[in-house]
Amino acid sequence: MDRKRKMILTNATNLIKRYGIKKTTIEDIAKECKLTTSALYYYFKNKDEIISEVFLLIQEEKMITMKKNLEQQKGDAISKLKNYITSNLNFLLSFRRDYSINIYDIADQFDTLQKAKSKGIKDEKELVKSILEEGSVSGLLSIENIDLTAELINHLIGGIAGFIFHSEDDNHLNKYIEEMPDMIIHILMKGLEARKA
Repeated sequence: MDRKRKMILTNATNLIKRYGIKKTTIEDIAKECKLTTSALYYYFKNKDEIISEVFLLIQEEKMITMKKNLEQQKGDAISKLKNYITSNLNFLLSFRRDYSINIYDIADQFDTLQKAKSKGIKDEKELVKSILEEGSVSGLLSIENIDLTAELINHLIGGIAGFIFHSEDDNHLNKYIEEMPDMIIHILMKGLEARKA
């Protein structure tokens, strides 16, 4: 990436963290970069393009961290899946806090964030798929459709993301985030149906 573009994105990221998406203006970004607004437009069409690129970089960093966590994870596919879920939920929680993001910001910026979101969905599905394939090969998991299962697990996490971004009570949220990975794994492995002895 061009050095100047990278500098603009770094400054834009810092401003978004400080003021939020809505309150960060193209003029703020230009000023922070010590550029004129017209010079900024040489590198980016508009604020939406900058925001889209910022969130694409955040998504890429998230994937690097999650892959690294999984590589360091000892154990079977189930422990790796739990690690994946935990890493994802912790990322969403810190993302919400670091960027003061709420569900309304995401709804307002849906089209702008779509590029990062689409890449994230694809990358994360492949990561879950690799865990499920490992579990299938080892005989630990029995899955009829690995693609669909990976997609469903990520949609579940996407639904939880909505809960995280909508919540205003951090204490309530922290309690649930701590319990969720074990509960999700339990539901995936054992189901909800009562078994008779």
